[in-house]
Amino acid sequence: MNELMSERIPYNDIPHDQFLVVKICKGFRPKISEDTPKLIVDLIIKCWDAKAENRPTTKELRQILEKYLDDVDDEGSKIYSQIKE
Repeated sequence: MNELMSERIPYNDIPHDQFLVVKICKGFRPKISEDTPKLIVDLIIKCWDAKAENRPTTKELRQILEKYLDDVDDEGSKIYSQIKE
C-alpha cells in the first residue's frame, strides 16, 4: 500500500541486508508521505501488523479501496475531505 502511494520501492535508501531484516522484524517501517490521507495511512498501518490475522485480507482491501474510489467525488465523504486537505 505504501509503495503504491509513495511510488517508491520500500527501503530504497537502505542496504537490503540481514540488518534490515532484523529491523523490519522489530517493527521498522518505511516513512509514509505526509500528504497521504489519514484513511489510507490507517489502512497501510493495518497491513503492516506483525500478526497476519490482524491484517486485512485482499478481499477486505479491495472492498475498502473500492469504497474510497466510489466516495472520492462525494464532498461529504471522509476520503474526499482528506484528499482536499
